[in-house]
Amino acid sequence: MNLKDNKGAALLTTLMIGILALVVILALFTFILFGKGSSVLKERYTTTLEAAKGTAYYIIEKLNKGAMDLYCYNPSDPSKKCKCGEVYPDPSNSTVLQCDYGNTTLTNTTVIDLGTYSTLPAPDGNTYNINATLFYKDVSPDGRFDIYSVEVKAVNSGTKETATIDFIYKAPKLSY
Repeated sequence: MNLKDNKGAALLTTLMIGILALVVILALFTFILFGKGSSVLKERYTTTLEAAKGTAYYIIEKLNKGAMDLYCYNPSDPSKKCKCGEVYPDPSNSTVLQCDYGNTTLTNTTVIDLGTYSTLPAPDGNTYNINATLFYKDVSPDGRFDIYSVEVKAVNSGTKETATIDFIYKAPKLSY
Protein backbone atom coordinates (compact mmCIF):
# COMPACT_ATOMS: atom_id res chain seq x y z
CA MET A 1 0.00 0.00 0.00
CA ASN A 2 1.23 3.43 -0.91
CA LEU A 3 1.11 6.24 1.65
CA LYS A 4 0.30 8.82 -1.04
CA ASP A 5 -2.95 7.02 -1.99
CA ASN A 6 -4.19 7.13 1.63
CA LYS A 7 -3.58 10.88 1.90
CA GLY A 8 -5.63 11.51 -1.27
CA ALA A 9 -8.52 9.37 -0.03
CA ALA A 10 -8.53 11.15 3.34
CA LEU A 11 -8.56 14.55 1.63
CA LEU A 12 -11.38 13.52 -0.70
CA THR A 13 -13.44 12.11 2.19
CA THR A 14 -12.91 15.28 4.24
CA LEU A 15 -13.98 17.49 1.34
CA MET A 16 -17.13 15.41 0.71
CA ILE A 17 -18.13 15.49 4.38
CA GLY A 18 -17.48 19.25 4.48
CA ILE A 19 -19.62 19.91 1.38
CA LEU A 20 -22.41 17.69 2.74
CA ALA A 21 -22.36 19.59 6.07
CA LEU A 22 -22.46 22.90 4.19
CA VAL A 23 -25.49 21.77 2.14
CA VAL A 24 -27.31 20.65 5.31
CA ILE A 25 -26.58 23.95 7.07
CA LEU A 26 -27.69 25.93 4.00
CA ALA A 27 -30.92 23.91 3.76
CA LEU A 28 -31.71 24.51 7.45
CA PHE A 29 -30.98 28.22 7.13
CA THR A 30 -33.25 28.49 4.05
CA PHE A 31 -36.02 26.55 5.78
CA ILE A 32 -35.85 28.77 8.87
CA LEU A 33 -35.74 31.98 6.83
CA PHE A 34 -38.56 31.19 4.37
CA GLY A 35 -40.61 28.97 6.67
CA LYS A 36 -41.09 31.85 9.09
CA GLY A 37 -42.20 34.18 6.29
CA SER A 38 -44.84 31.78 5.01
CA SER A 39 -46.18 31.19 8.53
CA VAL A 40 -46.60 34.96 8.95
CA LEU A 41 -48.56 35.09 5.67
CA LYS A 42 -50.69 32.17 6.81
CA GLU A 43 -51.37 33.86 10.15
CA ARG A 44 -52.38 37.14 8.46
CA TYR A 45 -54.72 35.30 6.08
CA THR A 46 -56.19 33.28 8.95
CA THR A 47 -57.02 36.40 10.98
CA THR A 48 -58.56 38.06 7.90
CA LEU A 49 -60.60 34.92 7.28
CA GLU A 50 -61.78 34.97 10.91
CA ALA A 51 -63.01 38.56 10.45
CA ALA A 52 -64.99 37.48 7.37
CA LYS A 53 -66.39 34.42 9.17
CA GLY A 54 -67.43 36.53 12.15
CA THR A 55 -69.31 38.88 9.83
CA ALA A 56 -70.99 35.91 8.11
CA TYR A 57 -72.14 34.61 11.50
CA TYR A 58 -73.43 38.09 12.38
CA ILE A 59 -75.47 38.21 9.15
CA ILE A 60 -76.80 34.68 9.69
CA GLU A 61 -77.93 35.63 13.19
CA LYS A 62 -79.79 38.63 11.77
CA LEU A 63 -81.34 36.49 9.02
CA ASN A 64 -82.59 34.02 11.64
CA LYS A 65 -84.41 36.89 13.33
CA GLY A 66 -86.16 37.87 10.10
CA ALA A 67 -83.56 40.44 8.96
CA MET A 68 -85.75 43.26 10.25
CA ASP A 69 -82.81 45.27 11.57
CA LEU A 70 -80.48 44.38 8.68
CA TYR A 71 -80.65 46.91 5.86
CA CYS A 72 -79.83 46.54 2.17
CA TYR A 73 -79.19 49.29 -0.37
CA ASN A 74 -78.11 49.88 -3.93
CA PRO A 75 -74.45 51.01 -4.04
CA SER A 76 -75.36 53.75 -6.52
CA ASP A 77 -77.86 55.29 -4.04
CA PRO A 78 -77.03 54.40 -0.41
CA SER A 79 -79.63 56.87 0.93
CA LYS A 80 -82.49 54.51 -0.02
CA LYS A 81 -82.24 51.59 2.37
CA CYS A 82 -84.75 48.85 2.94
CA LYS A 83 -84.93 45.96 5.35
CA CYS A 84 -83.22 42.90 3.86
CA GLY A 85 -86.12 40.79 5.11
CA GLU A 86 -88.49 42.79 2.88
CA VAL A 87 -86.41 42.43 -0.29
CA TYR A 88 -87.97 40.24 -2.95
CA PRO A 89 -87.06 39.25 -6.51
CA ASP A 90 -88.64 41.21 -9.34
CA PRO A 91 -91.10 38.83 -11.07
CA SER A 92 -90.25 40.30 -14.49
CA ASN A 93 -86.47 40.04 -14.10
CA SER A 94 -85.01 37.44 -11.73
CA THR A 95 -81.63 39.22 -11.44
CA VAL A 96 -83.20 42.37 -9.97
CA LEU A 97 -84.16 42.69 -6.32
CA GLN A 98 -86.63 45.27 -5.09
CA CYS A 99 -88.40 46.37 -1.93
CA ASP A 100 -91.44 48.44 -1.11
CA TYR A 101 -89.49 51.38 0.32
CA GLY A 102 -90.39 54.10 -2.17
CA ASN A 103 -90.40 51.52 -4.99
CA THR A 104 -86.67 51.05 -4.52
CA THR A 105 -85.12 48.81 -7.14
CA LEU A 106 -81.91 47.14 -6.12
CA THR A 107 -79.43 45.60 -8.52
CA ASN A 108 -78.12 42.07 -8.37
CA THR A 109 -75.24 43.48 -6.31
CA THR A 110 -77.07 44.77 -3.27
CA VAL A 111 -74.94 45.93 -0.36
CA ILE A 112 -75.81 44.89 3.18
CA ASP A 113 -75.34 47.74 5.64
CA LEU A 114 -73.03 46.45 8.38
CA GLY A 115 -72.94 49.76 10.27
CA THR A 116 -70.05 49.88 12.73
CA TYR A 117 -69.10 46.31 11.80
CA SER A 118 -67.85 47.46 8.38
CA THR A 119 -64.47 48.28 9.96
CA LEU A 120 -62.90 46.16 12.69
CA PRO A 121 -59.50 46.44 14.38
CA ALA A 122 -56.84 43.98 13.17
CA PRO A 123 -54.25 42.48 15.55
CA ASP A 124 -51.41 44.08 13.54
CA GLY A 125 -52.70 47.61 14.28
CA ASN A 126 -54.46 48.05 10.92
CA THR A 127 -58.18 47.65 10.33
CA TYR A 128 -60.33 45.17 8.44
CA ASN A 129 -62.63 46.74 5.86
CA ILE A 130 -65.61 44.41 5.54
CA ASN A 131 -68.26 44.43 2.82
CA ALA A 132 -71.28 42.17 2.48
CA THR A 133 -73.30 41.77 -0.70
CA LEU A 134 -76.73 40.20 -1.11
CA PHE A 135 -76.63 38.61 -4.56
CA TYR A 136 -80.01 36.98 -4.53
CA LYS A 137 -83.03 36.35 -2.34
CA ASP A 138 -85.94 34.05 -2.98
CA VAL A 139 -88.74 32.38 -1.08
CA SER A 140 -88.92 28.59 -0.72
CA PRO A 141 -91.71 26.91 -2.73
CA ASP A 142 -93.76 26.30 0.42
CA GLY A 143 -93.30 29.95 1.52
CA ARG A 144 -91.88 29.04 4.92
CA PHE A 145 -88.25 30.07 4.28
CA ASP A 146 -86.30 32.91 2.72
CA ILE A 147 -83.23 31.83 0.77
CA TYR A 148 -80.33 34.30 0.72
CA SER A 149 -77.15 34.25 -1.37
CA VAL A 150 -74.51 36.41 0.33
CA GLU A 151 -70.83 37.25 -0.14
CA VAL A 152 -68.69 38.62 2.69
CA LYS A 153 -65.30 40.13 1.87
CA ALA A 154 -62.73 41.24 4.46
CA VAL A 155 -59.58 43.20 3.52
CA ASN A 156 -56.74 44.14 5.88
CA SER A 157 -56.15 47.85 5.19
CA GLY A 158 -52.40 47.63 5.73
CA THR A 159 -51.37 44.31 4.22
CA LYS A 160 -54.20 44.08 1.64
CA GLU A 161 -54.70 40.46 2.71
CA THR A 162 -58.19 39.45 1.49
CA ALA A 163 -60.62 36.71 2.48
CA THR A 164 -63.96 36.08 0.80
CA ILE A 165 -66.81 33.87 1.99
CA ASP A 166 -69.81 33.05 -0.20
CA PHE A 167 -72.77 31.30 1.35
CA ILE A 168 -76.38 30.44 0.68
CA TYR A 169 -78.60 30.45 3.73
CA LYS A 170 -82.16 29.30 4.28
CA ALA A 171 -83.69 31.43 7.01
CA PRO A 172 -87.12 30.82 8.56
CA LYS A 173 -89.78 33.27 7.40
CA LEU A 174 -91.07 35.00 10.49
CA SER A 175 -94.50 36.61 10.69
CA TYR A 176 -94.91 39.87 12.56
